[in-house]
Amino acid sequence: VGILHLRAGFVRFGDRVVFAELLKVLRHGHLPRQRAHPLDVGVEGGEGPLQGVQGAGADALELNISVLPSNPNISSEEIEKRYFDILQKVSEKVRIPVTLKMSNSSSSLAALILKLDWTGFLKGFVLFNRHYCPDIDITNMKLTSAPVFSAPADYAETLRWVAMMSGKLKNDIAATTGIHDGKTAVKFLLAGAASVQVASVLYKKGPAVITEIKNDISDWMEGKDFKTIDDFRGKLSMDKATNPEVFERIQFMKYFSTIE
Repeated sequence: VGILHLRAGFVRFGDRVVFAELLKVLRHGHLPRQRAHPLDVGVEGGEGPLQGVQGAGADALELNISVLPSNPNISSEEIEKRYFDILQKVSEKVRIPVTLKMSNSSSSLAALILKLDWTGFLKGFVLFNRHYCPDIDITNMKLTSAPVFSAPADYAETLRWVAMMSGKLKNDIAATTGIHDGKTAVKFLLAGAASVQVASVLYKKGPAVITEIKNDISDWMEGKDFKTIDDFRGKLSMDKATNPEVFERIQFMKYFSTIE
């Protein structure tokens, strides 16, 4: 299955050869080394890169839309409108299923996700996008980049939101950020994720880690006597957990005690 991931920006980029070559990676695992292209695409205008994606044979499209709410003169309503405007324009240009990879930097995040789920523009969500972050080099007194790869401990906040939202949406959730092994993948499946995505661990360990993750999941399922993932998917989501209030706890009052 060819699912092409695009960052929904405003860069005009219409070379359809790019998308055909990217689809070769997805379908055949081969991309000519001499070509390197950005994946940012604009959603304005007529015939262009979105149709190129569809025409090249992609089975689905993942949009990466992240708006940092840093401008005090822009209201939360205006930021939300950007999401809806982009999704509407994309839905007018493609017929293949579209999923949204979004940021958790939004006010009333649960309400926004529900509104987006109701639009009919989407077939799924990816929670959450990992952002570029700046850092400060105190030796040379200059700005630099923070680590770009996730760490295994980075999964917890996404796990909370997957568990809280999975039972409320009509569309599936794919989980990402901090998933470095099969045990963490199992946690997200228990929370209600339909699938998980990995990136940082692939850079660190190579493609063979996918087999390790699959084996970890299979071993855990065998130990718990589960035959299929659907046998346990969502069993510890907010809608099904015996103590769902834990997912909404944000203070450390009982951090060092067992959750009852």
